[in-house]
Amino acid sequence: MTDTEVGSLAALLQELKDRTPFSYGALAKRLGVSPSTLHRYCRGTTVPADYAPIERFGRLCKATPAELSELHRRWASAYAQRTSAVPTATTPQDVETISQHTAPLSDRPEDAVSPGSPGRGAPTGIGQDAPRGRTRRTVVLSAFATLVAAGVPTGLHLTRDTTPEPVAAWPLDESRGAKIAKDTAGSYDGTATAVGWGEGSGGAALFDGRSSRVATAGPVLKTGEGHSYTVSAWARLGTLDTAMEFVTVVSQSAGDLTAFFLQYWAKPNRWAFSGPKDEFRVLSSVKAVPHRWTHLVGVCDTGMLTLFIDGKQVGTGSVNVAAPESETDQLIIGGAGLARTYGDTYKDFFPGSIKNVQVFDQVLTPDEIKALG
Repeated sequence: MTDTEVGSLAALLQELKDRTPFSYGALAKRLGVSPSTLHRYCRGTTVPADYAPIERFGRLCKATPAELSELHRRWASAYAQRTSAVPTATTPQDVETISQHTAPLSDRPEDAVSPGSPGRGAPTGIGQDAPRGRTRRTVVLSAFATLVAAGVPTGLHLTRDTTPEPVAAWPLDESRGAKIAKDTAGSYDGTATAVGWGEGSGGAALFDGRSSRVATAGPVLKTGEGHSYTVSAWARLGTLDTAMEFVTVVSQSAGDLTAFFLQYWAKPNRWAFSGPKDEFRVLSSVKAVPHRWTHLVGVCDTGMLTLFIDGKQVGTGSVNVAAPESETDQLIIGGAGLARTYGDTYKDFFPGSIKNVQVFDQVLTPDEIKALG
């Protein structure tokens, strides 16, 4: 094993970075590290002691699953090289120690209490003990990486240790009068129309149920045949007495159709995750409750729709029609529309508050969905 192990990792990182329009500073901000630290990763002068920032970097740069796998292999070899080259009693300067700073999780609305949860003020699974737990995992992962790089059989397999990074995330916490809803995870800022910023419950965005919406300039998720994705949002329905049969929290148009709707169906008083046509709709097994924050997650797993409410799976069903996106389509928060079937207009406007919308280009596990909440 030579210095080429570190150089190989740095070369792939630099290749991924060069694909993006972002500067080191912009990427570093999203990763929660300094620009100089990220620059050292890409030059090969520093190897992080934890794979997590490398994985987040890859996802921000839209690395493919094969590239993410290769990133992990190269990081394991590079880290093993650096750690084996120095005494274990000292901390090498070219191996970065674990930072206590981690990328922030999405804020939970103030009055949201999931069924069976301890409520506000109670200890959670992610808190002051998290850095120590993460350190213990990193020690195990580092030892595992050293053994793998040295060709020693371990009988162990790595599993996904962190929640995947979203393709896009809209906190919807802008100041009053804002015309743009910032995407804090990618480059999909949305144009806001008639949205009441800071006026909804808990400081969230308020949608009037008549014309309010946030729409991106193009599609965000790939929704054609064979593609999987996850859509997450916090919603607070202002009323059950809506003029429309459906009101939508998040959707994405797809040519003549809409690829998906994460929505409320007034007739049976149920939350729903719907596909391109009416017959492909998964309903929640429990009734919707107005004036209460609810965590909604819809998962499309190559033709199978699953709906989660407050971290619990409440319905599932198959979809036989996939609606691929085009350059003229949009992801819409607070409504639906632009499908040519609707005359290129908006509809299904949501009456209430929405916060912390996130979308992922892969299937999240039930545990990862609980962590989002």
